[in-house]
Amino acid sequence: MKAQETRTLSNDAVLTQKVTGIWLVDEDSPGGMGHGTGTATFATNGDYFLELKMVVTKGSATGEKSTFGKSGKWLVKDGSLWVSVMKTHSTYSGDKQLTKPEVSTSKIVRVNDQELVYTTRVTVRNAGGFDTTTTLKRSK
Repeated sequence: MKAQETRTLSNDAVLTQKVTGIWLVDEDSPGGMGHGTGTATFATNGDYFLELKMVVTKGSATGEKSTFGKSGKWLVKDGSLWVSVMKTHSTYSGDKQLTKPEVSTSKIVRVNDQELVYTTRVTVRNAGGFDTTTTLKRSK
């Protein structure tokens, strides 16, 4: 194994250890139409769970509440956080087993005992895309 590969594997192992745990989510939805609070769990066995309570903050549905969840697998590779979602749940559509996993890749900006910060490229059909940065706080 080359020195560069060893450093990458070592760095990924350190990042994996730091990411593992339960993180608090408290953020506006893309587009700013709602706000979500809940938890993202990155388990030591590679399981991933996201549970959110959403509230509409703009428009005619202001104040409407719903729940949303995802589950799947996660890993750190080449300094990025990879999440493969295999199941979803929402107030409106119930439980869904996906026929094809939804895979997202986010570049880890920093992770420590208090926060996990990562940047994700969001692609918008026929409109290019944009980067969004997410900050999660460690659950006590």
